[in-house]
Amino acid sequence: MSLVVSIVKQEAIVLAAESMTTKGMRTSVIPADAKVICDTCNGEKYIPVISEVSFPDVSTLNTNKVCPFFDKYAIGHVGAAVIGDSPIESWIKRLELEYKNKNENPDISDLADRVGEYFCEGIRRCVFDAVKRNLANNHKYLEFTIVGFKNDVPLQYVIEIGKYNGTFPDKRMRRYDPPGLRTNIDGYGDTEFLDLLMASYASKGKLHMITVEDMIDLARFCIESTIQYRRFHPTHSYVGGKINIAYITPFEGFKWVSNSK
Repeated sequence: MSLVVSIVKQEAIVLAAESMTTKGMRTSVIPADAKVICDTCNGEKYIPVISEVSFPDVSTLNTNKVCPFFDKYAIGHVGAAVIGDSPIESWIKRLELEYKNKNENPDISDLADRVGEYFCEGIRRCVFDAVKRNLANNHKYLEFTIVGFKNDVPLQYVIEIGKYNGTFPDKRMRRYDPPGLRTNIDGYGDTEFLDLLMASYASKGKLHMITVEDMIDLARFCIESTIQYRRFHPTHSYVGGKINIAYITPFEGFKWVSNSK
């Protein structure tokens, strides 16, 4: 479960993410005792058994899931951590360099469209055919949140890349209009705590009253609370590591609040 939180208001945008990356699930064999009822005497007794327990195989706690772009946009990502041998952050940096080498400065709507095409091209080149064939239909492979300002208006695009109608990679793009507190989630694990928190803020309509500092604190609270909730949950935690937070205003552009790098 990866988690990216975005908070969008007219004068500022905050994007935050945790930094755990897992390689999948690992299964461990654990000896245990099981209580059974004796067939002859109806008494209770314990017999040794072997149980299989699955848990996340943590690769790193330092994945940067929030990336600056041209010092005025931010891109958050969940889903696959790498394409080929390169992390998603490196792919984003290479895309930025392509623009700079061509002396191009995209607006956010053009950037959102290009990110979808760029990563579809990368997946076609670098992801094994066996992986492409074995993906289930409607499987989301990657998801990006792209935020920034256009003519002083805050905009947010979400790009999903996955297998849709039997085609992989295929992309879907949505635009959200502010204001709003939104999350992008991928992977294992329930989200009941975060769903409750989101519903509370949506119903009470408090976002229009908060400052940029409040937005930063709220984004951090959403992720920290989810990490602690998952820590004490009966199943395993799939979120964790350091929390990366950035904000964007039309006056200052992109600014880091906290960065694991």
